[in-house]
Amino acid sequence: MTYGIVILSYFIGSIPFAYILIRLYTKQDIRTIGSGNVGAMNSYETTGKKWIGFAVFFLDMLKGLAVVLLARLLTNNDFLSVVVAALTTVIGHNYSVFLKFKGGRGLSTAVGMALLTVPFAIVFWGIFWLIGIYIIKKDLVISNVIALICTPVAFYLLPDKIISSTTLLNIHNFLFIKLVVLILCVILFLAHIEPLKLLLSKKGDA
Repeated sequence: MTYGIVILSYFIGSIPFAYILIRLYTKQDIRTIGSGNVGAMNSYETTGKKWIGFAVFFLDMLKGLAVVLLARLLTNNDFLSVVVAALTTVIGHNYSVFLKFKGGRGLSTAVGMALLTVPFAIVFWGIFWLIGIYIIKKDLVISNVIALICTPVAFYLLPDKIISSTTLLNIHNFLFIKLVVLILCVILFLAHIEPLKLLLSKKGDA
């Protein structure tokens, strides 16, 4: 594995586009307003501007896309290096070195890295998220958590042939790529623990 690309991936993931755009637009620190989340949804909710939300989502997603393409180029598409670099980018977004290891919840960056590596994980996540938001509980955090729990299970059951035909990775071990999806969802789930605890505490006080 090329450790240099993994370190670079972390720094790319750490670029806090939500923090930068909100600073430029409102002069405020996004960590201290709204939900405090350094991401697209909080950017939109605290400014009321859809274009800011879309811009943050696109730029955060671009981080994931860029790292996958860069890792493929620099490592000759070495499977382990690419997936570790991609996961590290999400970690960088959630625990940014530029924000004293604070950040977002990683969903936008995860979409970017998954588009080129495990696109069906996005499909499953979207299906379970819709089930969560429209059928089970009309709450973004709850829906995200439902999708993050169910997606690795669904992806594990996905036939290997479908995985191999929808990825840029040179996959030699399909069990490992399924484990990568599980690890990704665990990383994202960890970023949802605090908002989930806050939500549950509010409901307990109601």
